[in-house]
Amino acid sequence: MQKEDLPSNPGTFIPFDLTNENGNSTIIAKRDDETEVTLPATVKNAPGTDGVLEHLDTTGIFDIEGTWYFRGIATLSDGTIMKGSWEKRIIGK
Repeated sequence: MQKEDLPSNPGTFIPFDLTNENGNSTIIAKRDDETEVTLPATVKNAPGTDGVLEHLDTTGIFDIEGTWYFRGIATLSDGTIMKGSWEKRIIGK
């Protein structure tokens, strides 16, 4: 991800129906310093029609304050891979 890949004004997000998500979805978490982690993700609200994936941090990966960027990557049962938009979040402070 390059800084220019991040939208300055992402506009309206349209949820993608994750009803056929196959259990192999991930969330990419990236810091400003280019540190990147791929995390397992699950559908937050079954059956997934709202398009929300989540990762519950039980290991403390987000104990580092600063700017993080997140992107969900959903894998569907037919092999289709859907990549979500990057979202910016400030952790801590």
